[in-house]
Amino acid sequence: MLDESRAALLKSLCALAPVDLPEVHDWLDQLEHRRIDAKTQLVTAGAEAPDVFFVVRGLTRLYLLRQDGREINRAFHREGDFTGSHAAAATGAPSRTFVEALEPTEVLVLPFRELEALAAGLPPVQLFLRRAAEQRFWLKESREAELLGTTATERYLAIVRDAPWLLQRVPQRHLASYLGITEVSLSRIRGRLARRRD
Repeated sequence: MLDESRAALLKSLCALAPVDLPEVHDWLDQLEHRRIDAKTQLVTAGAEAPDVFFVVRGLTRLYLLRQDGREINRAFHREGDFTGSHAAAATGAPSRTFVEALEPTEVLVLPFRELEALAAGLPPVQLFLRRAAEQRFWLKESREAELLGTTATERYLAIVRDAPWLLQRVPQRHLASYLGITEVSLSRIRGRLARRRD
C-alpha cells in the first residue's frame, strides 16, 4: 500500500500513461522523501543534477543567473508538479538552471537513470517518458510565445486568469522577473488595472 505522497505521484504519472503496475509500485516504495527548508537549493547551475523531483508540498522556482548577477525566473512548481533540471537529468550534462524552494517544501526524489531502467522493460513507462517530454516541449513553446508575442500587462492578466495562486504565493520580485519586467513596472501594471476597476 502506497503512502499519501507516493499515491499522489502515481496519480500524476497515470495522468500521462497507464503505469499503475506492480513494478512501478515497487520503484515508488524505494524513492527518497526529502524535506527542504525555504531558500534552499535543490539544483545548482554548473553541477550534475541526476534527479527529478515531485513536489509533495511547498513551492519551488526554476531560474537562471545572468552574467550581471540578475536572476531570471523561468517557472514555479507547486504541489503535484515535477521540478528539476530535466535536461541535465536526461543527458548527464551539468545543469544550466537553479531550482530553489520558496517555501518549506517536501519532495520525492526520482533518480532519472532508475526511471529509464524501469522504462526499458515496461512500455507504459516508456509512454510516460515520451509524453512527459512532449508536455515539457509544449510548455516551453507556449512560454516563449507568451514572452515574445504579448505585452507585460497581457502576461500579468493571463496569470490572474490561469494561475492566481502565483499572486498569493510568489514574492513580487520573483513574479516580476517571471513576467520579464521590473518590480516597479509590475506595481504600475497593478495600479493601472486597479484604477480601471474603480
